[in-house]
Amino acid sequence: MPRAPYIPTILVAAGILYASLLTQPLAPLPHIRFADKWGHMLAYTCLSAIFLWDLTRAHAPRVRKYILVVVLPILYGGLIEILQEYFFPPRAGEWLDWLADILGTVIGIGLMFPILRFTYRHD
Repeated sequence: MPRAPYIPTILVAAGILYASLLTQPLAPLPHIRFADKWGHMLAYTCLSAIFLWDLTRAHAPRVRKYILVVVLPILYGGLIEILQEYFFPPRAGEWLDWLADILGTVIGIGLMFPILRFTYRHD
């Protein structure tokens, strides 16, 4: 087992937290419809894909791995929305942001399955 198998996941999660709790965005959003929702989906696609990779490298039991990689990013996204709503004005928690987080989680897991299958088939 690698020494610190979850460092990539922790770094991505910390980056998401930092970006989510800023009172001013780092850069203006592009003029694309639902640009912020696309950003949420991309962030959680990356988080769940990297988390699944880390869990696989750490040889987590299969059932536990799949429960963790689905449940934890979804709860994390919901927690961040709650923090934004109640503790970080002018930020606001939004249901659609959380839905984008959930969709990104599902996409990240779905994209990672063939990569893991290919990678561990050739070991």
